[in-house]
Amino acid sequence: CKVCPLTFFTKSEMQIHSKSHTEAKPHKCPHCSKSFANASYLAQHLRIHLGVKPYHCSYCEKSF
Repeated sequence: CKVCPLTFFTKSEMQIHSKSHTEAKPHKCPHCSKSFANASYLAQHLRIHLGVKPYHCSYCEKSF
């Protein structure tokens, strides 16, 4: 990204991300004051409030 330090594997990921720097952020979190440019970023953020940990380590059994 030319605006922030994030990097991406695909051009489409980069294009989606770049909108977060230029467009309105209509997707608002119902739990805090944060807003997001696209629904997938909001869904990812909501995991924090909901305690969802979808990634499981096969070695130590912890979830992240």
